[in-house]
Amino acid sequence: MSFRTRAPLCLAQDLVVAVGLCACSGEPVSSGLEEPIRVLGGQFRQGALPGHSPLTVDEIKAGKQPKKPYSTPVDVAGSILSENEIGFSVGGRASTDSYSVALQLKDAGSGYWVLPVGSPDPANGGELSWRTSLDLGPVEPGMHDLMIAAIDGQGRSGTQRAFEFCVRSEIEDNLNACVPTREPPGLVVSLGWSNKADLDLLVLDEAGNRISANSVQSDDAGRLERDANANCRSEGTPRENVVWDKKPKAGLYYIYVNLSDPCSESSAAFTVSTHVSKSAGGGEFKQVETYNTAGELLATQASNAGLGTFVTEFSVK
Repeated sequence: MSFRTRAPLCLAQDLVVAVGLCACSGEPVSSGLEEPIRVLGGQFRQGALPGHSPLTVDEIKAGKQPKKPYSTPVDVAGSILSENEIGFSVGGRASTDSYSVALQLKDAGSGYWVLPVGSPDPANGGELSWRTSLDLGPVEPGMHDLMIAAIDGQGRSGTQRAFEFCVRSEIEDNLNACVPTREPPGLVVSLGWSNKADLDLLVLDEAGNRISANSVQSDDAGRLERDANANCRSEGTPRENVVWDKKPKAGLYYIYVNLSDPCSESSAAFTVSTHVSKSAGGGEFKQVETYNTAGELLATQASNAGLGTFVTEFSVK
């Protein structure tokens, strides 16, 4: 599969400005807004997560008990999250000597979040309940560990607990980022932007068929996963993917982007990228980006007619 482009390669990057504060003790305090996770109702602290490493599988099989204070296994609705997910509910219990629990994404960020524990749970020996909501920040797709440590009134912490979860890619990859043996789709054309404007991705395939929110889609052809920000309703990160499960038919393909409705925005900056499946050897696969460009549409260019603004063409052999 080869690509011939008419637009320059350009990668857009968002910059996050962190404001440093100072506590009464003189120690630096951060709002935590730039951290890979944010914890509702929690206070952010710089530094390493307190406590001892989680028990290994062999230690658990041998009957070794965690040191107090400790946290129990977490209570969650699932273990697959999306990039930049908001409001993921997580909870659990902590030993009766706990005053708070600390949460940190392993090997990421500059510190951890501290959350007070709640009321005793009579059904579990009076262990103290806790629950919060997590927002994901700049977290790479793949497997990650949420580390939890309980803290007592003297600031001591016992054995940490780990919760492993998958962060799925915004670019459809059949969960390949978390499970390399899962083969990604043969081709993905992706449109991403960052405000509430209603942009639409349209691809003309080798036969001249339109693949868009308004086209009829079949299983053996490319399909649009979702119509993001339709009717100016924002639900999650605005992104649209046209996906071919297998390598598409040979021929020329054309990519267009249309500003359907500015939704009170003066303009909409966007990126368009293409991604293919490659063998990584040993029964594993990887998704490879083959093209990436950036552009911008002004509110005055809004239209519900025609194909939209031409971005590039590529060929499949």
